[in-house]
Amino acid sequence: DEVLGTRLESLKIGASSKENNTLKDVSGIKSAKSLVDLDVTNLKALTSLDLSENVYLKELRASGTNIANVVFAEGAPVTYMRLPNTFKVINFKSLPFLTTDGIVHDDLSAIETIRISDCPNISSNFDWVYSWYKNKSVSNDKAVLEMDGIDWKDVDYRKLLELTNVGSLKLKGKVFISEGSQEIVNAIKEAFGDDVFNKNSDFYVQAPDGVYISGASKVLEGESTRYI
Repeated sequence: DEVLGTRLESLKIGASSKENNTLKDVSGIKSAKSLVDLDVTNLKALTSLDLSENVYLKELRASGTNIANVVFAEGAPVTYMRLPNTFKVINFKSLPFLTTDGIVHDDLSAIETIRISDCPNISSNFDWVYSWYKNKSVSNDKAVLEMDGIDWKDVDYRKLLELTNVGSLKLKGKVFISEGSQEIVNAIKEAFGDDVFNKNSDFYVQAPDGVYISGASKVLEGESTRYI
């Protein structure tokens, strides 16, 4: 019923007490334009979810499924999701209300790839990112971390440097480290490039107030440079 579909706000297909091994196509969910809460728990044959048209969705429960990928509507007010251990790629864009506390995973160490864009409540949580890095099962060379809108405060520079071990690392935003010295500045520049302390760079690190020399590490005869 098309009219009923547009009014439906809560849909529970799965059950925590019983597994379903046959239902694998739930594409009809797209018709539930007003859907707020979706439960597909223990639908074992379910491997993906397209929720790109469910613009009002707030909560998803998918524990016990074999879902590897979920596509959410950009701008959807998602605040909670329960994901299975088969979910290895976090690829979220424009989920303004989702926090790291709202991402519940059956086994967070199973995550191999994190891509976050325009999700400010996630990209501001360095501890969550670092916890994933320390506990992930995937090897560093196969791990992926891509995140924009970073706003990390009071970060231990040693932990920040550890992230450079991730095989594919793309960070955009600003980081405030908790301590500074010329040695620390040099180490961060070596890891992230000479522009990392430039406020106009895509990835900007700010050290506590102090006098640090920032500029080219080598100047050839006949050349000139500027140190700040």
